[in-house]
Amino acid sequence: KFYEKNCKSIYIMSSSDVENAVQSVVENALQTEVENDAEGAVEEVVEKQEISSRIKPRKEHLVEEGDLVVLYKSFFEMSFAYVKRGCIYDSRFGHFTHETMIGIPYGGRIFSKNLPFYIHVLRPTPELWNKVLPNQTQIVQEADQNLIVSRLNLLPGDIVVESGTGSGAMSTAIHRSISPNGRL
Repeated sequence: KFYEKNCKSIYIMSSSDVENAVQSVVENALQTEVENDAEGAVEEVVEKQEISSRIKPRKEHLVEEGDLVVLYKSFFEMSFAYVKRGCIYDSRFGHFTHETMIGIPYGGRIFSKNLPFYIHVLRPTPELWNKVLPNQTQIVQEADQNLIVSRLNLLPGDIVVESGTGSGAMSTAIHRSISPNGRL
């Protein structure tokens, strides 16, 4: 279409004039195409930014005061805390105020007040809970939990009575297997 529109004015010319005219038409066509692509790309980026600015984490995905959170420093260093205003979590990575945890999405990171480190604030899962529990009682490890649940053939909706007096690690594994309609 571009060629037809712009080449109607080309009549009889010398071969060099024709080559120059064709080259000019092709360059104009390419420039127009690049400009249209650039405009489209800019519009796409703006549209994505507008959409992402409207997407907000749901309330249940945000840390609130009173929540139990897992504080992830590294794979081998994790601990837990109940979020409470006015409290500070101290570690070798620095001082972390609980106020900075409130309102951030789970998985977010908070920075130390006194050192150039950060930690991630995670939602507790049975696997993380087993990892952060202090070993005051014998914890049934994840591989053993899976074997027990498998051998008991626990399914969603089952009712289970467990009489453990320990950390609750096995209870969390059982509960996950019988959820959402089961009872423990």
